Amino acid sequence: MKHCRIPLLPCLARSVLPNREQAEACSRYRPVAVLRFALALCLALGPAVSPAAGADPMSDAEALLALDPAALEAEVGNMEADPWSGFVAGGLRRIDIDQAGTGVVSRDAFMLLQPEYYRTLGDRQSVQAVAYLRSAGGDARYTIADLREAWWEGSPGRVTLRVGVDRVFWGVTESQNLVDIINQRDLAADIDGDEKLGQPMVKLSFDLAGGSLSAYWLPLFRERRFPARGDSLSTFPAIAESQAEYESGRGRHHQDFALRWSSTRGQWDIGLSLFRGTDRQPQLLLNPADGGQTLIPRYLLLDQAGLDLQWTHGSWLLKLEAVRRWQSSGDYWATVGGFEYLWPSVFGSNIDAHLIGEHLYDSRKERAVTPFQHDVMIGARLEFNDVQGTQLTAGLIEDQHQPARSWRLDLSRRLLQDWRIQLKWRRYERIPPQEQLFGVRGVNYLEASLRYYF
Repeated sequence: MKHCRIPLLPCLARSVLPNREQAEACSRYRPVAVLRFALALCLALGPAVSPAAGADPMSDAEALLALDPAALEAEVGNMEADPWSGFVAGGLRRIDIDQAGTGVVSRDAFMLLQPEYYRTLGDRQSVQAVAYLRSAGGDARYTIADLREAWWEGSPGRVTLRVGVDRVFWGVTESQNLVDIINQRDLAADIDGDEKLGQPMVKLSFDLAGGSLSAYWLPLFRERRFPARGDSLSTFPAIAESQAEYESGRGRHHQDFALRWSSTRGQWDIGLSLFRGTDRQPQLLLNPADGGQTLIPRYLLLDQAGLDLQWTHGSWLLKLEAVRRWQSSGDYWATVGGFEYLWPSVFGSNIDAHLIGEHLYDSRKERAVTPFQHDVMIGARLEFNDVQGTQLTAGLIEDQHQPARSWRLDLSRRLLQDWRIQLKWRRYERIPPQEQLFGVRGVNYLEASLRYYF
């Protein structure tokens, strides 16, 4: 088993599925079926690493495919013997901020640990836990510790029950996922807001003939985490998270509910969702008690109906996310729509390019609490298809009514077998006075990290 690295193949099998929801469903399949698919894929693609001289790189995979189901089940048992995985990372970041015409530069280092535990319990049951720990600048104020996942799952027949803390993803677009409402964002851990806090929930999923239906009960609300006061990315005035206000008299204990139906029909991937509960994105109000020296987050109640749609035709993907939201502050709707085009073997090379274009709209326009009111996003994702798994992503979002724009660049490349280097660059520029975020005119953010996967 030393040439084809069989323990990685179930992940490889999931990575070729059309979307994240189907990849999540794949994790519920029997391990033997996943392993057989991954082995067949390994044979089709050829060796992932260079074999020793004189060795047959596919002999292990061919031998496993020839095993009977009982023997293959034993191999799966050996493969799952170690339930622990995850990564540890260290990195540096540099932040240049143009605030009120004055340049501010900061540099700091950070450490990150994300251990994961997964084990099958037999009789179609499993448990998983994912912890997240981050420390930056040697200051306790910037230390983050969170339980991202801790759940038990049972699948009797065509029904799946999951209880605990989990992260859920809905959506198909690249620039913004409007329908993705279940989890709260952790802005202290990631400048893009892609990191999610674990959400306590009970999830009941039904495997229907025409698709799947999932119902969610969310008994406890989690407040948005912002960069700590003194952090280079913290706002001014500072956000007083401890003074958060709620429209609901039950506060964090308001009972939230969600429902989602998804289906794949020919070339179409369809998702319909409903949500009733506390809005994950707060209003930020000046605190009258201290003369406006701090901002108070206020969380309103929200009803949301969402649609996510993806059409696949050859090298083209057409994508749409749309939501209609009802709140006491006013009803509105928002959309993100666009395309993704696959350009294989660019100019005869090994590089595959995914060209992306999207439009973002919010009917609230200048009253919107997000920066995406009438914007266009263009970008590309380059997959180098080399042994190191190099991937480069670049994008630009530009406001169509104002001169504001934001740039992003991400580079990821594997070093050796279990190490990966990642570079992240963000730039926000030409922010007009009426859209300034508390005096910030521009931000240049650069982050470099090295990860070890275990």
